[in-house]
Amino acid sequence: MNKIVATKVEIFYKKRIADIILSAGFFLISAALIYPLAAFLIWLNGSINDKARGPIMFIQDRVGLHGKVFKMYKLRTMEVEPTDGGRKNLTTIGYILRKWHLDEFPQLWNVLKGEMSMVGPRPIPEKLDIMLAKKYQGWNARKNILPGLTSEGVLKNSDKQHDDLWLAEDINYIKNESLYLYFKAIADTIKYFFRSSRYATYRIDE
Repeated sequence: MNKIVATKVEIFYKKRIADIILSAGFFLISAALIYPLAAFLIWLNGSINDKARGPIMFIQDRVGLHGKVFKMYKLRTMEVEPTDGGRKNLTTIGYILRKWHLDEFPQLWNVLKGEMSMVGPRPIPEKLDIMLAKKYQGWNARKNILPGLTSEGVLKNSDKQHDDLWLAEDINYIKNESLYLYFKAIADTIKYFFRSSRYATYRIDE
């Protein structure tokens, strides 16, 4: 095993340990505080507004490590039935959950299961992945590491207008993967969480 491969393997296991510790801690906190309140609010919203009725969880197939498809979990933020125009609208509670990023917390379970990491390229639906792979050379390199709950690519492309910037940031992270970049992305996410609500409008699902 050459030095580069050995370093990558070492980083993988160190990140995995960090993933387990961080995701377990956040999962326990969210399970005790966030999930019960969010579930109640989603149910209450559905009781008041028929269009908002539906399951609490949103589960969708996403493309993960080496192209393997897995089930990714989120709190549902959109109406189940589309409008006459074919679009699905945010529910009242869904807007609040997105504004504070609370709908993403169930993905901590994906991290615990080893399907995702705390940091890495954001997993996307298979059809979108195929489309972007045809559009951008090097797109499939994103599948060389575990997809993440957050990434610099998402933070810097919060308006979803620059997929090339998103890809460039992901590739930079993969090529220079380190614990420093791992914890930097987490720190940047926490800062972004408190200073901006723009991420509430950025979604590649539902």
